[in-house]
Amino acid sequence: AEWLKARNWKAPRIGFTRYFISLNDYLCLRDAAPDMKVCDLATVCYQLRSVKDEDEIEKMRMAGKALAAGMQAAIDCVKPGMMEVEVLAEAEYAMTRAGSQGSSFRMQVLTHRRQMQVHPYASRARLEDHAPVVIHLGASCEGYVAKMCRTVFLGKPDPESVRIYETLKAAQQIAIQALRPGVTCGEIYEKATEPVVAQGFEKYWGVRQIGYGVGIRQSEFYPIIAKNSQTVLEENMVVDLLLPSIYVPKVGGPRITDTVRIKKDSVEYLTQYPTDTVIKA
Repeated sequence: AEWLKARNWKAPRIGFTRYFISLNDYLCLRDAAPDMKVCDLATVCYQLRSVKDEDEIEKMRMAGKALAAGMQAAIDCVKPGMMEVEVLAEAEYAMTRAGSQGSSFRMQVLTHRRQMQVHPYASRARLEDHAPVVIHLGASCEGYVAKMCRTVFLGKPDPESVRIYETLKAAQQIAIQALRPGVTCGEIYEKATEPVVAQGFEKYWGVRQIGYGVGIRQSEFYPIIAKNSQTVLEENMVVDLLLPSIYVPKVGGPRITDTVRIKKDSVEYLTQYPTDTVIKA
């Protein structure tokens, strides 16, 4: 604000990233330049940072390696009766030892009755037997993040719950293999929907977004893998696919997601961990 005031500009035009500017910051700038004109630069900023250079991608690879350590620790320890936060604590410890410098969001370990909530996070709820457990983790390395989600089944789970997870895995695989420069986000969404419809889950597939850009934030608002989106993917964009679930009442919502780099003729998984269906009897 002092720098701006010292310039004594008349009606300066100032760009804001509207999602992250506080009222206090705005008022300070307005006091420095009462006649300022404002515009929103959020979309421009998201677009500028959507395509990564090799240094950025390497940092995200490192975050992905920490995620693999955290996921392994979580799956190794998870069992009925544990609190969600206890499982998360084991994962966080393993990720920190593997180089993570903190989470990129409020992470999730969710017993099946909490999977239908909007943006839940690990709580003191205890994991139930014969049910799916969603484990959604995030890690960061030098300011860049990656995230990954897997579902583990405890005891003898409902076969329908396992079928949902297998369908999601198929949807994710088809969508990821379709990621190429020049393809629209809407086309990726349609690819992911194919196995969902084929398995008869279309009415439980109410989501319009199945992936976001990833970088200095865990969910960037460009690109967004969404229904009917005309946004065109570019080489070296990094996205996550396919966190939203098929939510069936009384069954739960298994989930899966990975962080993926779009290359010229292929993709690179920045999160490398098996997607096999894990059932811990």
